[in-house]
Amino acid sequence: MKKLVLLLSLGVFLTVSCTRNEQEYPVSSVSFTTCNQTKVTKNDLPFSDKVDVKFTNGSVKITHYSFEVTCDFTAVDVTHTFVHGVLSITQQSSPVQADCICYSDVSYTINGILQDEVNVIFINGKQVYCHNDEQNPSDGRDVYVVTYEFPDGGGWTEAKLWKNGVSQPIHGINYVTSVYVSDNDVYVAGFVPWYAKLWKDGETQDLSSYQSFAYSVFVSDDDVYVVGNEYRISNAGILQKASFSNFERNLNIRYQLSRNTADTYSKSSSDETQYVGIAKLWKNGIGQDLSDGTYETTASSVYVSNGDVYVVGRENININQGRSLAKLWKNGEAENLSDGNYEAWANSVFVSDSDVYVAFCEKNAQGIYVAKLWKNGAIHNLTDGNRDGFACSVYVSGNDVYVAGFERNHIGYTTAKLWKNGNAQNLSEGGVNISSEAQSVYVLDDDVYVVGYVWSAQSNFYNVAKLWKNGVAQNLTDGSKHGYAYSVFVK
Repeated sequence: MKKLVLLLSLGVFLTVSCTRNEQEYPVSSVSFTTCNQTKVTKNDLPFSDKVDVKFTNGSVKITHYSFEVTCDFTAVDVTHTFVHGVLSITQQSSPVQADCICYSDVSYTINGILQDEVNVIFINGKQVYCHNDEQNPSDGRDVYVVTYEFPDGGGWTEAKLWKNGVSQPIHGINYVTSVYVSDNDVYVAGFVPWYAKLWKDGETQDLSSYQSFAYSVFVSDDDVYVVGNEYRISNAGILQKASFSNFERNLNIRYQLSRNTADTYSKSSSDETQYVGIAKLWKNGIGQDLSDGTYETTASSVYVSNGDVYVVGRENININQGRSLAKLWKNGEAENLSDGNYEAWANSVFVSDSDVYVAFCEKNAQGIYVAKLWKNGAIHNLTDGNRDGFACSVYVSGNDVYVAGFERNHIGYTTAKLWKNGNAQNLSEGGVNISSEAQSVYVLDDDVYVVGYVWSAQSNFYNVAKLWKNGVAQNLTDGSKHGYAYSVFVK
């Protein structure tokens, strides 16, 4: 029988592709234990949430234990909709009173749901049940994602590490860009304004005393590799970005600033202090320069295979003319992946056997970005060059090559994409007031995990961090702030 995906959501709706007709029902039965006798204040008892899922006689009962509900109400109005295979539950009740949290339980019974129809259940975007393993919602796998959030217009960020839909704060890093898991150790690369950082199991390590950024982490044989760039004083006349605001620096993730027009750069006069970004590789905290400081250079991704260290990035050879090189370094030796006639940059590298794959982007003669895949010197275009396309991440599993990225549509909005062997799949809807980007892909067996974010009118025009598993989306952030997901790792 075809697997379905159920989302149980208090005010959250998630769309997936299924064949069910749109239906709307009242919940069959609701049991609620009032909290008048179990009031606690927020400081007296930590909030916890447990969900129990039981299937009996063609129905499913979902019980929230220690569920945070409002206090002193006399009625609970619970409804649900079943639209295209998605079950959405909404609870209405009275307002919260006097900074109060009630610890109680709410149970929903929904008829006509068979256990073998249900693949996974989400509550408020968090996975709480999986068909194949009721005790482990991730089929025995651990899915790690790093996100960060900040309010509209900038401000303090909240970095988080997600494991199987449950988050924990990452202290010591404001912007998280990459996650890697080795044995039981979790490594996260990122930065605080303005220093590159590596986070390991709750401890943060400084990678540089200069202004710097870290964009990718990889672990091999107990050696930890991180790449990014570092700004140091250089010769007069080096190109540097004009009007480089704090907010722009905060968003300098991989290539975000690179999408801006080239004329935002200018040469400084000879009597000004000059800074230039140098591509960096840190191995176990010890830095190695990959570029000489002649041009602004960034390293975006690192992969280690059979003792060889592969790094990709970009080198801005003439920013005012919009010319830059997509670069590949193998053991510190540089190779150009583009000819330098147009703007280009490499975002992700993956090595399978002796084959080297790079996801990169390059402008064409019409000034449109083309998403590309480089393999051992051969280049395959993923987009046709009629609209901007961006390739952000590459992963190889067996004979299949997966690339995550996005493409601009005919009205200017972007759509998150997954290319498998060159064939594109849309991960999110396109249209007016909807933009989405896929930033990272990871494949394990036959399951494909992609993370990124969606901006839409439904989220009040905030970016919502997303995890797609086999094309089915899960919210990682609630849309109350801008949320971004840049990296996923599965083991």
